[in-house]
Amino acid sequence: QMADAFNAIAEKLKPHNMRIGYHNHQPEFKAIDGQTPHDVFFGKATADVFIQLDIGHCAHAGADPVAYLKKYAGRVKAGKRIASRDGHGGVKRWFLESLKPLLTALVLPPVPLLVLMLVGARVVAVRRRPGTVLVLVAVSLMWLSACQGVGRWLQGQLLAATPPLASAEIAALRPGRQQLAPTAAILVLGGGRIARAPESGMADLKPHSIERLRYAVRLGRETGLPLAFSGGIGWAQTADEPGLSEAEIAQRVAERDFLRPIKWLETDSRDTRENARLAVKKLSDAGIRHIVLVTHAWHMPRALRAFREAAGDSMRITAAPMGYFVPAEHALLDWLPSSEGFEQVRLVLREALGMQMGA
Repeated sequence: QMADAFNAIAEKLKPHNMRIGYHNHQPEFKAIDGQTPHDVFFGKATADVFIQLDIGHCAHAGADPVAYLKKYAGRVKAGKRIASRDGHGGVKRWFLESLKPLLTALVLPPVPLLVLMLVGARVVAVRRRPGTVLVLVAVSLMWLSACQGVGRWLQGQLLAATPPLASAEIAALRPGRQQLAPTAAILVLGGGRIARAPESGMADLKPHSIERLRYAVRLGRETGLPLAFSGGIGWAQTADEPGLSEAEIAQRVAERDFLRPIKWLETDSRDTRENARLAVKKLSDAGIRHIVLVTHAWHMPRALRAFREAAGDSMRITAAPMGYFVPAEHALLDWLPSSEGFEQVRLVLREALGMQMGA
């Protein structure tokens, strides 16, 4: 119907040497039943309706602007290079942000330590003692970078610890009996999605997201507060299923596995800062004035900073961290390399790097 209306207007404008076009935002590139609204609209609109392709919004939605320019060659009569809801977007920012997962992988263990080891092995051929020292240092750091004890120590040194909610604090979150509608909500920050889980053939949440959602559901049952979830398709993920953001997957998981609905979904964010900016706006528009923020303890310092900056004085933010690093059952195991230790060290270093870079 919308395309028909545009076609009719285009016909009326022809005698006046005028044309009508359409300028996109992000929702037009979110697939519905396998098709994007953008393709449906321009598939039915005549060639007299031109396209003003907003490349910034197109890229932010996870679509490929270059592919759309090629697909609609001849119909794109105008374009905007920079456009996004936060006013800072555009292709340049999109390109730099999309490199974050790659750059993070390069600067965190084990890549730098492997490079140091290779350099040491090369130096050994020329100067035996310095080369041997480099190799030994690299091997030692490689060992330590996979120890749970090091992960906990680094967390204490680099990240400000946020204590878990006490029972009294949880009880204080319950809305009063006279309150018609709660002005507080429990907000879960996404921790990653699986585009297609082989065992189910469906999109699913990654373990960190499941853990956060489970804790939020428990808090919701204890306090009676409604749930919200923030998560789109992260920079490290692909937009191969643009209709299934992490928040939409979480809604399905919450209803199916936890029998608890999620009231508000924020589906466009790709990192913590976007979580904060978009979720604060959505919940503020819904009348929420108090956010109970759920994420892992190692992620909470950065998340709390982003949300307090986004909310300012208009909203109260309460930290509800979970998933703390705990000592191994035997003290010796804390200092032996393990997959848990390797993950913990990388998580802490990544968060510390994000804090320093203002991410």
